[in-house]
Amino acid sequence: MGAGDHLTESIRSVHTNEEVNSLDIGDLSDFFNPFLRYFLRETIRCGGDVQVFGSGREVEGILIRDISEKAASIFARSENVANALFSMHDHISIFSETPVESAVEKEVYNIYVANPVELDPTHKFTNRIRMATEKDLPAIAALVRGIYGVMDGRWFTFAPHGEEKCFVAEIEGTIAGAAWNTTVSGHCRFHALSVSPPYRRMAIGTDLWHARMLWARRSGAMQVLSEISERNLPSMAIAEKGGMKRAGQMFCYHKP
Repeated sequence: MGAGDHLTESIRSVHTNEEVNSLDIGDLSDFFNPFLRYFLRETIRCGGDVQVFGSGREVEGILIRDISEKAASIFARSENVANALFSMHDHISIFSETPVESAVEKEVYNIYVANPVELDPTHKFTNRIRMATEKDLPAIAALVRGIYGVMDGRWFTFAPHGEEKCFVAEIEGTIAGAAWNTTVSGHCRFHALSVSPPYRRMAIGTDLWHARMLWARRSGAMQVLSEISERNLPSMAIAEKGGMKRAGQMFCYHKP
């Protein structure tokens, strides 16, 4: 039996929120530690896979996988643990802060951070931005499917409630753009910014960024983070112009 086989024996699946609550999740990330239990609960709610590396309650690594979208994320400090989790699935895109040995790097994501209190709250909005409601979810799902194709709509079920807040840009009754915040214990993550192609170059992305930052500021968030692909030059420009700073990187690997 090789060393890799020994490591994979320490990986097990987690199926319930009760199991998530019982885990002793240590320091697995420079940026995402406050969000990990929420990520695990949401993955279980949406029918995805949660796998943890460790013995007993102690967790040294986590892999969460969306089955329908064929995407996963790894959270682990140890390269050996990250590699063991990486080895568990094929035909999938996997995100990880920790570099994965022998994997072909697909894409680099810069992680931007900001303290909302330190940013200028003044911004002249070009478009109407509002918080989404339950009635908006079908239009938001259609927007995202039109851009990305495959999409698991279960992720959107609770978007206007709890930890998730969704903001939309509405033009003449049409949802032209949408973007999300996830807020846990005073930490806010911007994610899933999407603008319909006919409405691009109309400052919708900028307006959605400022609306979310204003909400984070007023809600008392201590930090905002956002991971943005190096290929996504418009989103990087919006974040940097708004005052966010690059603080780290993560990687997206594709396993054929």
